[in-house]
Amino acid sequence: MERQRKAVILGKLALHYYRPDFTQEQVKMLMGDYLDDLEKYSASNVAHACEEYRRQPDSKFFPKIGELIAMMQPKKYAWEIPPSKLPTFRSGHMAIEAKQATRSVAQVLRDAGFGRAAEDWQAWKDARPQQ
Repeated sequence: MERQRKAVILGKLALHYYRPDFTQEQVKMLMGDYLDDLEKYSASNVAHACEEYRRQPDSKFFPKIGELIAMMQPKKYAWEIPPSKLPTFRSGHMAIEAKQATRSVAQVLRDAGFGRAAEDWQAWKDARPQQ
């Protein structure tokens, strides 16, 4: 069922572009390859990629399968969180030595390049009542 929906979506997209005079057998082989390559994507994702491709002003030919797949990949955004500079925990291993584990939070922040955060932490710690 899902495969048939994808075939209809691709067939509709093909109506927008010039096609060489393929024989019926060649069209079946080509569509079979496209459908095999699109197996892991939902029909709605395929439809969205086809619509996006069709609306691009430089889309003069039927898309290569790689172009459609690229359109279905997750987008990268400028606001994504950068990788952490802090040591990571690896399963079964401590990423930091015991000697380093006894440092203050402010020192860890300072060593990781977060000087302002270290100052704020220290000020907060100094201002809070003793427990």
